[in-house]
Amino acid sequence: LSGIELGNFLIKRVVRSLKVEFPQIETFSTLSPIPGFRKWIGQCQNLGQRLLLPQEESIVSQLSQETGTASGDIEDQFNAILKHSSTFSDSETMGKLRPILSRLCARYILLEKRRHLALDPVANFHLRNGACAHRLNWLGDTSTKGMEESFGLMINYLYSLDHIEMNNQQYLQDGTISVSSRDTGFQKVLTDSKTNFRQDVGTGGAVGQEQEQGQGGEEGEVVQVNGSKFRLLEIVTA
Repeated sequence: LSGIELGNFLIKRVVRSLKVEFPQIETFSTLSPIPGFRKWIGQCQNLGQRLLLPQEESIVSQLSQETGTASGDIEDQFNAILKHSSTFSDSETMGKLRPILSRLCARYILLEKRRHLALDPVANFHLRNGACAHRLNWLGDTSTKGMEESFGLMINYLYSLDHIEMNNQQYLQDGTISVSSRDTGFQKVLTDSKTNFRQDVGTGGAVGQEQEQGQGGEEGEVVQVNGSKFRLLEIVTA
């Protein structure tokens, strides 16, 4: 069985079998952990990388005053807030951190890579098996493990019968990640990270082949951000 994509084979088989047995089911989605997210933030901070956008710095500055962590530069304060014992037990603090952590998580899922594939192991598994990154879920897992791995964030990976084959082929070929265009957080991260940003709409290649084969209807808009490709899909869910 060496080299056989067992996950890909099994997931497609299960989805199609369920569709036959329960034709009323329209949406096939996972609720998945993001095990590498908090570790990645820690590594970025240890390397001195800047994670905050200018508009987020005022939020962090205010929180650092409230939590008594106002020392060092703003990135040091952010690091201290994330390590502070009271941060994740205070709903008001968590509410203020939500847009920052959600943006960083979207960036982690979409833009952080190992070679040309997703850095997060669970993301890599589902994307290589034909899923698209569909939606982030704030405080989806508030267990100790969930908070330690991803600050409680979880993600839905969506398996659309019309797109599984093409998503799988494009991801393995050049790392193209299919993204639900209905998640504004994912769209915003791609827009905000537009250094060397350009758009390629409906131009040949694997995307053109999808239309010729009649798989999936709308081929989706392909955008390139910092050398990585993303295919934005309009998928209606129940």
